[in-house]
Amino acid sequence: MNLNGLGKMTSKQKQLLSKIEDPNQRALQKLQIEEQNRQLVATTISNILKTRAEGQQNTASNIR
Repeated sequence: MNLNGLGKMTSKQKQLLSKIEDPNQRALQKLQIEEQNRQLVATTISNILKTRAEGQQNTASNIR
């Protein structure tokens, strides 16, 4: 699964970055925000797939 582009920043996150004057600090904060966003997407996908698998198992158990 390709998660490229899913770590994009919200307008509030961009606004926060614009307030950081030091370019090195701004770049570091940008990387941290993007990584947090990617992790959130990955966790959400994982939870959806887990719930789906549990539902399939429950359905199979109910058929038996």
